[in-house]
Amino acid sequence: MEKRWHKNNNGFSYIESLLVLLIIVIIIIIVPVTKFDENKVKDEEINDEIISLLNYYQTKSYETGEVIVVSFPPKNDTIYIQSKVLGINSKYIINQGEIYEGNNLANSEIIFKNNGVRTGGTIKYYIGDTLYQIVVQLHRGRIRIEKV
Repeated sequence: MEKRWHKNNNGFSYIESLLVLLIIVIIIIIVPVTKFDENKVKDEEINDEIISLLNYYQTKSYETGEVIVVSFPPKNDTIYIQSKVLGINSKYIINQGEIYEGNNLANSEIIFKNNGVRTGGTIKYYIGDTLYQIVVQLHRGRIRIEKV
């Protein structure tokens, strides 16, 4: 005589399904939802490009021992880089940006020299509606960008 075992293939019971659903709801509540802000990412990308540009020309000035002038004309969207000795006459256009018109003429340029920066200060500019400032420390020429 054969013994047959009765297998229950009905799946989860109602209580088990509720427990699984409760665990999923708790996980959804605990895990924060991150919102992707496309404008913030674009602003960060533009700021990273500006910092990279300034670091590149600062390093080139250290390496060659020659003066490189980076100018930020007010009410303009273009940064100009010049060095007569090295033959540099370049520009960088700030995407969706404009250099702040309140920058004074003394602080509208950064002059890199072989052992640092000739003058320190801040240069403000807009990307969209957000105001940022480039802070240049005197002597060593450490540069950072801050949101104002």
